[in-house]
Amino acid sequence: MKPYNVETTIEKLSQEGRGMAHVQGFPTFITGALPGETVEARIIERHRGIQEGLCTAVKTASAERVTPACPHFGVCGGCSLQHWDHARQVAHKEAALFSLCQHVVGVEPERRLPALVGAPWGYRHRARMGLRWHRNQARMFMGFREAHGNKVTNSTTCSILHPALVEPLFALSPVLSTLSNRESIPQIEMAYGGQDTPALVLRHLEPFTTEDLLKLQEFSRTHAVRLYGQSKGYESVVALDPTLPFDLSYQVLGLTLNFHPLDFTQIHLALNEKMVAQALDLLAIAPADRVVDLFCGVGNFTLPLAQKAAEVLGVEGDAAMTKRVMQNAALNSLTNVRAVAANLFQPLPTDRWVKGPYDKVLLDPPRSGAFEVLPTIVQWRPKNIVYVSCNPTTLVRDLAFLVKNHGYRLKALGLMDMFPHTGHSEAMALLEANG
Repeated sequence: MKPYNVETTIEKLSQEGRGMAHVQGFPTFITGALPGETVEARIIERHRGIQEGLCTAVKTASAERVTPACPHFGVCGGCSLQHWDHARQVAHKEAALFSLCQHVVGVEPERRLPALVGAPWGYRHRARMGLRWHRNQARMFMGFREAHGNKVTNSTTCSILHPALVEPLFALSPVLSTLSNRESIPQIEMAYGGQDTPALVLRHLEPFTTEDLLKLQEFSRTHAVRLYGQSKGYESVVALDPTLPFDLSYQVLGLTLNFHPLDFTQIHLALNEKMVAQALDLLAIAPADRVVDLFCGVGNFTLPLAQKAAEVLGVEGDAAMTKRVMQNAALNSLTNVRAVAANLFQPLPTDRWVKGPYDKVLLDPPRSGAFEVLPTIVQWRPKNIVYVSCNPTTLVRDLAFLVKNHGYRLKALGLMDMFPHTGHSEAMALLEANG
C-alpha cells in the first residue's frame, strides 16, 4: 500500500490510546488523535485489513487535548499520549483493564483498587535509546525509535527521563561523534537508582582506542556519571573508569538493593514504592507464613516480604540474579531469604522447593505472563496470590485459569500507571482460595 493523506473524524480510542476511525472502509488506528476530533492523518501501512496512521494536524480539537511537553512529540515513538490529559489517560487505562477482565475472566473483582499513580514527568530511572552516526550531518543521533519507524529520533532532550539522566545523556552525544568507533555504537542504556551517580552503558561492536577511553573518562569525571562499555552480552559490561564502584543501588521501603547496570529494575521508583507496599498489604503476611516470590529479579518484593514472613523463597531464571538476591539479603541483614534459579516457563525439577507448600505466593512475570507455572502454584494451594503484571492481556488469561478452573476468588484488581504518557498498563490482582 502506498502511504496517503486523509481527513477523518475519530470515533473512539483503542485500549492503548490510539484514535480509531474507518477510512476507505478499513478500521484505522491513528496515533495522536482523540475521540470526536477531526484530524488530518498520514496512513502509512495496511496489514490484515487494518490500517495504521499518524495524526499530522488537528482540525477540531477535543477538550481533553493538552500541549505536549516534549518538543519531539509526534516524531519520537517513546511516548505517544502526551497530547492527552494525564488524568484521562489513567481513567481510560482503568476502564480498559476492568472491561478486559469482565470479558475474559467473566467476573468483576470484589474490590476495585484505586489506581496507583506517580509523577507523570521525569519519572524514568531506566531506559534504552538508539544511537546512529549520521554521516551527512557529521553527528550522532540519539533517541528512541521514531513512531512507526526504525530510525533513531534526533533528540536533544526527553521529558520522561529522570532529570539526573537528561543532562549527561545528551551532553554525551557530541563526545560520541568524535570517537574512532562511532559508527559501531548502536545503543545506549541508562540507569539511575537515586542513591549514587547515574550510569550510561555504551553498546559497541568495535573496541575503544586508548584516546577514546581518555575522552570518555574525562566526560565521566566532568559530568559526574558512570560510563560502561558493553562489547557482547551481559557479562561483557565493564566500567570505563575502574576506580568507581561497579554496582548501582536504589531503596524500597527502607531497604537498599544493589543492581548491575543492566539488571531489570522498575523504571518508576516512586511508583515502585507504592506498588510494593500495596502488594504486602494485599498478601496480609503473618509472622509464620512461608512465601514464594516467582520471577523475583534482584529481590524487589522478596526482601520487603522477608521483613514480615517467617521464610521467603525467591525464584528467578538467571542464576546471576539469584546471587544478587542473596547479596541484597545479606546487605540488609535478612537471614530468612533463599533464592533458587529455575526456568519457570518449562517443567520444573523435582527439587524440594518445588513441592512446597507455601502459604502465600507473589509473582511478577514478564509480558508473556505466567501460564506455564500456574499448575505448580495451584498444587501448593496458597491462601493468597498477588499477581503483578505488565501486560493486562496475559494477566486476565492467567486469572481466568485460576478463577474458572481452580476456584480462586478475584478479591481485588487495580491499575498501576508505571508508564505515564504511553499505551502501556500495569496491574495488580489479589486472588484468594475458597475454603
